[in-house]
Amino acid sequence: MLLESKPLLGDDVYADVIRTVIKAYWRDYEDHKDEFMPAYLTNDILRLWRTFCVNYEARTERKPDPNKAKGKVKNYKLKHSRMLTCFSALLYLLTIYKRNGTVSEEDGFAMTQLTPIERVEWLLQQPEASDAHSEATKLLEQYDQFLTLTKIGEVELERIRLSPGHIRRPRSSSGIPRG
Repeated sequence: MLLESKPLLGDDVYADVIRTVIKAYWRDYEDHKDEFMPAYLTNDILRLWRTFCVNYEARTERKPDPNKAKGKVKNYKLKHSRMLTCFSALLYLLTIYKRNGTVSEEDGFAMTQLTPIERVEWLLQQPEASDAHSEATKLLEQYDQFLTLTKIGEVELERIRLSPGHIRRPRSSSGIPRG
């Protein structure tokens, strides 16, 4: 809810709910306002990422199977959004912390008002994150390529994803190739 949700209606109620959740993550802020990092939130974001990885590993067999084309396409489509969801939030929080030495409740709320792509674009505007600008630019370019590729249609995408150049050795949830 904090990382990529948008209300269909009831913006005021939605904002109140988001602020209530943020307040719970920032409950220790008053005692540490000069150096607060939302450790519980960052831990939950990392746990969400690990859950995505474990769920993927649990559903994946180790050898390519042409009958699993739909699963490969689904995973490909989810991969970008999942990575963007988790890591754009972490980068946002870390950049705020680097700039201010603390992350306020308002900073946390402001993060929730941006989509994952908007957070990456925001990162490009931050001088504190200049060492990440080239990677953020590459990420946006790759996302554009991803959107271009995924709009070609399911059948064509399944064919491409199963072509020999796209079948890679399986990786563990840590990203390290197996075997």
